[in-house]
This record gives sequence, structure tokens and C-alpha cells, in this order.
Amino acid sequence: MTRPFHVVNYLGSLGGGRLLGRRGMVWVFDRIAARLQASVRRGDDRAFARGMHLPTGWGPYFTDYRPSSTSTITAPGTTTTTEGS
Repeated sequence: MTRPFHVVNYLGSLGGGRLLGRRGMVWVFDRIAARLQASVRRGDDRAFARGMHLPTGWGPYFTDYRPSSTSTITAPGTTTTTEGS
């Protein structure tokens, strides 16, 4: 299921760079970044508490569902520390 996703990602990046050029890509990136920032500002605590489904084919450490409290993906049996812990 993730193969078409990889192909679309690759072709989109390749085509976007050739079609839009550097200035166009910067413009698109800036626009997307601004929209993402606006979306984060509008989010409430409930929205940030949700997790997300991940394609397990992306790598050996991806699980089907990851709660938002898990900010990093780690290998089984390893631990991570966060600043201030």
C-alpha cells in the first residue's frame, strides 16, 4: 500500500522542482509552512492529545498506531530521555 505513496512523493518532488524552479518551490514551501503554523495555533489540547496511524512498511520500528505522547520512534528495548526529565 505504501509503494504508490513513495512513487507519488518522488514524482511530485521531481516534477515540482523542474516545473516551479527554486523561487516557485520556496513560495510553495512558505505558503504550506504558514498554513501549518496557523493550524497549530488553532489547535486545542484535545487535538494535540490524539495519535496517528503510521504505515508499518516504512521501517522496522513503526507501529500501526502511535500516541502523541510518543514524540520519537525508538528501537524496541531502548529508551530515550527528553530535556528536563
